[in-house]
Amino acid sequence: VMPVIMAVAVVMGDGFMRERLPRTAALFERITAAVEPPTDAAKAAYTRTRPYVDDMSILRCDQPQNPSLTNSYPTGHGASGWAWALTLAELSPSRASAVLQRGREFGDSRVICGYHFPTDIDAARRVDRLVARAARARLGRVAALDHEAGDDAVEDRVVEEVRACE
Repeated sequence: VMPVIMAVAVVMGDGFMRERLPRTAALFERITAAVEPPTDAAKAAYTRTRPYVDDMSILRCDQPQNPSLTNSYPTGHGASGWAWALTLAELSPSRASAVLQRGREFGDSRVICGYHFPTDIDAARRVDRLVARAARARLGRVAALDHEAGDDAVEDRVVEEVRACE
């Protein structure tokens, strides 16, 4: 969650920090949890190796001692980043274009840094469109249950946090 929150802070402002926005951070964690199963299933089905495994001359941005040998297709980081961008664009319409651009850049950075192929990013974005529909429906049900329990709707609280950054 932290790398994407830091990446989006460029657009959302310095106040966009996990510590200051606990409900938004919790929403991001739920989004990640929703994106992981279909992404992991696709990785297991396609078993595409990462670019630097196929070609050891590919330089990675951080050159870790023990680079990940997990499958490449689709990208989990790219999927989470794009899902968060889609969500923030909805929650903060005045910054939607900038947030979506930053989401694209975050995914593209996974290719630039040698961790993924461009098609890994494309596949992650397709997964996100499907997951986003299901997540919106689920969030609506959670909000309805939350409201029935006498609490404010979940999305209203998150929207308040996000808009406080504007």
